[in-house]
Amino acid sequence: MRQDLLAKKEHFLSDGAMGTMLQEAGLELGKAPELYNIEKPEVVREIHLAYLRAGSDIIQTNTFGGSPLKLARFGLESQVRELNSKAAQLAREAAQMSGRDVLVAGSMGPSGELISPFGTLEPEEAQEAFALQAQAIADGGADLILIETMSDLVEAKAALRGALRSGLPVWVTMTFEANGRTNWGVSAKEAREELAALGASCIGANCSVGPKELLPIVQELAQGSLPVIVQPNAGLPQLIDDETVFPLGPEGFAAQMEPLLQYVKVIGGCCGTTPGHIAQLRNLLKKGI
Repeated sequence: MRQDLLAKKEHFLSDGAMGTMLQEAGLELGKAPELYNIEKPEVVREIHLAYLRAGSDIIQTNTFGGSPLKLARFGLESQVRELNSKAAQLAREAAQMSGRDVLVAGSMGPSGELISPFGTLEPEEAQEAFALQAQAIADGGADLILIETMSDLVEAKAALRGALRSGLPVWVTMTFEANGRTNWGVSAKEAREELAALGASCIGANCSVGPKELLPIVQELAQGSLPVIVQPNAGLPQLIDDETVFPLGPEGFAAQMEPLLQYVKVIGGCCGTTPGHIAQLRNLLKKGI
């Protein structure tokens, strides 16, 4: 990794949600968020800058749904290289504008397809799709690939194999439920062991639940030799008046993150988190806890 930045500090601060920030900026429901990379690049760049101003050391590209398989749902499969490469370029530009030494992580989420034998997609096909996306992100200037929000370990491993072909370090986060397993039944121990064996550089957990629910999962992940990243939601999502609401504000989120610090290297946020949440995490880290 560039200058081995992770060795320089005890903790690194990632960013928060991208999708909800784009929606607040005008992204219509049902439209691929990755289109904003070419249609409204200034909006994407400004979101990165907002997180950088809040104190992020790592920013994630607007490419969560940028695999050919996911983009095909919007008729955008022919624009995989353009959309992913442009996203990495925008994040790199924001990093340079910040004047700080910042890492750009290329976000890669699930394909949205079920892998055989539960679906028609073969693991090798998924691997090729993720490899194409990862290479485009790498060509755009990312420092690492972050595979995130994975429930199916078979898909996570296909994504990892494909992303490693880019030559960049690859981090993988699974999304666990409050019972300690993904909705595919994968335990933290199983994920830790299998992803480490395949060559992941960092493992972790993101989305689904809040910091409090992730503590025992993070403790298990930290039993291995790899650094751990955790990016929870702003609490357990609640449906109020047909709207998904995340109950933890910035201060409450940071307070619940504090017990996790002794187990992790990288912290950040997922759904429901904002630059305000990240700023509170920066304050938490400044305390030297």
